[in-house]
Amino acid sequence: MGFMELFVKGLKKAAEEIDKKAGLTGDNSLGNLAGKAQQSYDNAVGNTPSRPAAKTVATRKEKTTPANVLASGSLPIGAVKRVENEFADVNSSFEIPESFTEFDSHAEPEMCHIYMYEDGDDEDIDTGKPIICITPEDFAYEAVSSFIRTGRVEGLDSFEPVNCGKMLFKAKNRNYYGQTVYFYGFARGDRSEEDYMGLAMIYCHDAEGTPLETKLMAILDHAAQTYSEE
Repeated sequence: MGFMELFVKGLKKAAEEIDKKAGLTGDNSLGNLAGKAQQSYDNAVGNTPSRPAAKTVATRKEKTTPANVLASGSLPIGAVKRVENEFADVNSSFEIPESFTEFDSHAEPEMCHIYMYEDGDDEDIDTGKPIICITPEDFAYEAVSSFIRTGRVEGLDSFEPVNCGKMLFKAKNRNYYGQTVYFYGFARGDRSEEDYMGLAMIYCHDAEGTPLETKLMAILDHAAQTYSEE
């Protein structure tokens, strides 16, 4: 599950911060132990940064978008609101529609907003509903790292450099745990490696080529255009 990976990565980052403050180093540091936990998790689920589109294979039954959510693609986007991500040292914010609601994704330290929230979504994050979030997951980290080094990103289904504030490029990865991720890669704050991020919209494959996908891409484009930091 993608959000489990995000949780493990967030745990590792928090452990490294504790090590830094306590002056802990070596094999017994919290960061080292958390790193081993993340490696064990990656090995268990066969996680890789990204794979070529030709190798996209569902290893489990794919999630599907709820019918009412899929049908909402033909409706107007509606009023927008500014949301703030206060989990990191650098406070960031961007605009998204009021139809997105922040929810308990179990993926802290970054925030997530789910489309057309209903009671129970906090308990079941496998609802198949679109989600917009800031993520340090490997697909985003590796893409930003590659772009900063070479100006290119390989192995994604689409890639395009952009001139949009802190955003470096926009891309699509169809091999995200049986779902599609449309995302902007950026480096938060002072562009240190630990802050290579993706501003991402995650949705099911059955939304591709539909009015809902067009709507979601427009929503993420607007979020990227209105992204700011304090």
